[in-house]
Amino acid sequence: VITSVSTISTLPIISNTFGVFYPISFISNLIILPLFTIAFSLLFVFTIINLVLPFGFLYSIITHLFNIIISLSGVLSIVGGINLMRFSLISMIIYYLILLIVSRFINLRINIKFITCMILTIILSVNLVLMNFNRQYNKDLLICDNITNFTILTTRANKTYIVGLGENGGENEYYNIKNCLIDKGIKDIDGLILITFDTKQQDNFINICKDFYVKKVVIDEDIDEDLKYGIKKNFNKDICSFDFENEYQLDSVINISSVSYNNIKFGAVFSCNNVKIAMICKDLTNNRVNTIIENNYDKVIVNENNSHYFDNAVISRSYSQDYFVSFNN
Repeated sequence: VITSVSTISTLPIISNTFGVFYPISFISNLIILPLFTIAFSLLFVFTIINLVLPFGFLYSIITHLFNIIISLSGVLSIVGGINLMRFSLISMIIYYLILLIVSRFINLRINIKFITCMILTIILSVNLVLMNFNRQYNKDLLICDNITNFTILTTRANKTYIVGLGENGGENEYYNIKNCLIDKGIKDIDGLILITFDTKQQDNFINICKDFYVKKVVIDEDIDEDLKYGIKKNFNKDICSFDFENEYQLDSVINISSVSYNNIKFGAVFSCNNVKIAMICKDLTNNRVNTIIENNYDKVIVNENNSHYFDNAVISRSYSQDYFVSFNN
């Protein structure tokens, strides 16, 4: 009962933090938590005994008990989870208001409680559906978060592309990537564009293909063959290999290419209606800055640990958390 109540009361927090719920957790809490309690209690008792008598062999009992717990955890982890909808602030308020009305702390007649909860549940359901519906931007737009080497590109043809998959491939980085996509209302990804890619980003690639519907992957021909093999192994849909030294046509009006210095790619270039926007995903050096200036891009965004904005190739250090850059401006 306690497990059920705690899960229901923290559901919006679980949804917004992890995005997935494992129903098997009810069973695992009923089995594993008591075993943990027994194990730690025995550990405390055996430690006291061992201070007086040399009965160190008793610790082998604890070892076997912990091995059983680990084995059970491994078996229970095989059961999949349920992807949860993301709660907005309004949704959370309505959700907890329903719980408050249902509780015994609100003294209302049963029929009034029922009608009120039904109305609030309908409002909550509509709000959640609208909140989690795949958003259509219907414009040529570059969306840049403060995640290194990660850009969202939307087009007027209702296409959504992701360029880059982060830098270090850590769990925290992918958590930020996933939340960024969810916050922008993006569920389906028409194309995953990989101009730069290394072993550190492989986990991000596997996770994004698991959590989102990715229709196509476009990779640079210069990417290492072993990495290409890993991409093909984890993605069984459309994979396109392309030389980004030339332009690759993403949409009827948008092309993408790379910006490089000394044969090292350090960013992507998006072209639309004679407007060129450079997205820089690696540290700037003097030579790279000069390369940017020589190419005379209309807009330049440097997506390092902090996002820096360059307009008309004039280098400035104005920081912003998030950029929405329209090609039509």
